Formats: sequence, C-alpha cells, structure tokens
Amino acid sequence: MAKGETGRVFFGALESWRGVAALIVAWFHAPFVDGDKLMIVKQGAIFVDFFFVLSGFVIAHAYLDKIRAGLGFQKFALLRLARLYPLHLFMLAVWVPFVLVRLGVFEVYGIGADPTERNNVASFGLNLILLHSMGFLETLTWNGPAWSISVEFFTYLMFFLLTWAFRAHAALVFVLVAAASLVAIYVLAKMGGEHGILFTTDFGILRCFASFFTGAALYIGFRSKPWRLARAPATVLEAGVVFAVVFAVARSFNHPEWQLASIAGFGALIYIFASGGGYISTIMNARSIRYVGEISYSIYMVHAIIMIAVSNLCRF
Repeated sequence: MAKGETGRVFFGALESWRGVAALIVAWFHAPFVDGDKLMIVKQGAIFVDFFFVLSGFVIAHAYLDKIRAGLGFQKFALLRLARLYPLHLFMLAVWVPFVLVRLGVFEVYGIGADPTERNNVASFGLNLILLHSMGFLETLTWNGPAWSISVEFFTYLMFFLLTWAFRAHAALVFVLVAAASLVAIYVLAKMGGEHGILFTTDFGILRCFASFFTGAALYIGFRSKPWRLARAPATVLEAGVVFAVVFAVARSFNHPEWQLASIAGFGALIYIFASGGGYISTIMNARSIRYVGEISYSIYMVHAIIMIAVSNLCRF
C-alpha cells in the first residue's frame, strides 16, 4: 500500500496479483498445453472470482465516499461503462469476421460445427447490451470470457444503490448480500451445478454478488482498522495466505466447499497484501510485475480468440 502524488492510496501488490490471475485464466483456456498445466491452472476458472473480490475491494475504495458525498447514479454508471465497454465492443467486432470464416469453412468443407448455433444475431444483440449473462442464454457466446463483464456491470449498479440507500450501514448490508449469495450458489451447486459454484450465463450474477460484496465489505473493514506488521511476520503471513490459496484452488475441481474456501482465500490474500508490509509485497510491487496487472483486463478479454486461432492452426 502506498500513496500517490495526489495522496490517494494505491495498492500496487494487488494490481500485480490481478495480472497473475489474468495469466492463470489465459493459461487455463489454452487447449494446446492441456497436459502440461499445473494443478492450480487446471482449476483456473475460479480466478474469475478473484477478479470479483478484488473489484469489490477496489470499487469500494474508489467510490464509497464519492457516492456518500453525492456522486450521481448516471455519472457512476457511465464511468464504469467507459471502463468496461470499449474493449468489449471492440472484441465483439473482432469476433464477427472470425465467426463468419468458421461458418464458411463449415458450410463449404463440412469442417467443425456450425458456429451460429451459439454466435448468432440474437446472442450478439444481448452481448451488445450486456445482458448475455443475465439468464437469457444457456451457454457462453462470442467472446466467452466477457460473460463476467455482463454480471459485473450490473453488480456495480447494485453496489451504488446499496451504498446510496444504506450509507452508514453499507458494510452490514454488503456482508448480508455476500452471505446470502454465497449460500444461494452453494445450494444451487449441490442441487446439480455442473461445475460446482462456477456459474456463468445462468446464475453468474449471484456468483458475482457473492465475491464482489465480500471484497467491498473487506475494504470497509480494512479501512476502519488499518494495520501493518513488521517485515518478517508480514512476510510469513503473506507466504501463508499464498500457500492457503494454492492449496484450496488445487482441490476445488467441482467441489463447492473448496471453491468457497478459495473465495475466502482470495479475500484473505487481498486483505493481507493491501497492507503491503512483507517481502512478497515488495516483489509484487515491482514496476515490471505491476505492468501485467495494468494490462490484465486486456489479457482477459483478448486471450480467448488468440487461443482458439492458435489451436486451429495447430491442427494443420
């Protein structure tokens, strides 16, 4: 944790961890290195929840006081839309010719499957208005990773409304929303979730609520009682939480309990590294590593089409 020239707190180590998570998700989606993946990478889908927890923490840091001071709903929504939408729209545009080429190959040579079963005009329209993961579609479409952009945007709006409505009691409300959402996705997973709690286009909004509001509540707790250990014990604590996250994630395949434990581990990691007191924080705060975090959204949004294109080329 450091202060910039404006006095605003900057969580450099957390920026770097976001980059690490983006790389893990990209590696997870790489079909041409499946046999060589580490166990933690094979469960890489859970790191989307790391993004959600971190997003809740950072959004609360950036906007909690501003909303209480009178920031308008429209301005807030436009600010968040401006962060998410341009790259989302660009990637949709990139996917159109890619899908058309695959359609041509399918119709002319009979190779592959009909891509328009998923990637069609209807699903494109829902992607345009960010409703593609709000229960209207049964599967991922177009730029698959962008499912999270849909649910995260509407979670932002819920964050604003809850902060505006409850103000001084926002922390309690965030805890209640997170707890209710965690229970809901756990019950749904036990009722037959194909991948545990890793819902996307069906109950992805609940999944996002669970992690995002966990992060938002953690930030309020972190801010209300700031703490900092000496370098040695802080380093031990940092190493311990990294080990705990790796341990939980490695066991999380289709196990809702370990998936929930992973989310708890993400929250603990964010809370501990927000203080930045240990040697691992110092390493993670290096400018070169932080750069990966700075471009993590681009990595996340762009990697899928690159992976698919390379995979197709490897077949020839």
